[in-house]
Amino acid sequence: MLLGALITIALALPLAAASSDISADLKVASKLGVPLASTVAPAGIKLKRLCVCLDSSDVTAKNKLGMLAYTQTGHAGFDRIAVECYVAKYDPNTGARTEPTSCTEWVPLPK
Repeated sequence: MLLGALITIALALPLAAASSDISADLKVASKLGVPLASTVAPAGIKLKRLCVCLDSSDVTAKNKLGMLAYTQTGHAGFDRIAVECYVAKYDPNTGARTEPTSCTEWVPLPK
């Protein structure tokens, strides 16, 4: 019984470490950018870092000012955290922010 408890604790330690690692990395990502979902929020987001979009599948985003945003995505057996540059689009009638365009090549601007 004691051996089973020790094995359970030993297996839980790497998982706890991984959880704290991803939490720490998400904290760093949140200092660089906003959560991706908030890039289309109607108001209230405070941009943290800007970027310049050097290339994108949407040619209208090329050489435009963008915002850094981060996402956490799950894959089979692991998660990833991505910080990327997104150029906002705006509805011409209302001025509301719509789905942003992601950049394939970009550079962050200094604070």
